[in-house]
Amino acid sequence: MGLRSRRRRQSSVRKFIIVGLLISVALLVFQFIQTASNQAFKPLTKGDKIPDTLQYTRINNQAVNLLNTAKEKPVVLIYYQGGSSTDCVIHLNELNQIQSDIQAAGYQLIAVSPDSPSVLAKTQKENNLTYSLVSDTHMEGAKHFGIVDQDNERKLPKPSVFVINNRGTIVFSHTDTDYKKRLSTDAILGVL
Repeated sequence: MGLRSRRRRQSSVRKFIIVGLLISVALLVFQFIQTASNQAFKPLTKGDKIPDTLQYTRINNQAVNLLNTAKEKPVVLIYYQGGSSTDCVIHLNELNQIQSDIQAAGYQLIAVSPDSPSVLAKTQKENNLTYSLVSDTHMEGAKHFGIVDQDNERKLPKPSVFVINNRGTIVFSHTDTDYKKRLSTDAILGVL
């Protein structure tokens, strides 16, 4: 075997090794990203407690403490992505239709989004919503609940429902990874 053919063979082997290493590194990076993404999305579930420091902002710019609110009356907490989402607005209107049933079951309905209080006021007025909309502008609550959509550049909350008793314990939770899907109003009423 000549010197040239040995060099060609060695060159081919090096290229093969380099390509193999690049593929391995790419797979490791992909696996790391997937693992990090899965760890970031861990919604709270039944039995988890909400912190006593969790606050939102009302339409009138006043702070509201979720635990204190739940102590007054258990809460059906709805997380939605915002008033600019057609799917969210449809769901908000569906919730409006069962608002009296939720109250009759002894609960209060609160919907949370990252929208500013002024945008919430507009959404509430345009849709004649009869329940509270509150702002989680900095997504602190969504982070605590483990529902921040890591796949979205804007870091929006995944649509979620949490039923919280007057001790601040979650008694029901539902989060859908598909932002177009919402828990039906019948299902919400079924857990109250």
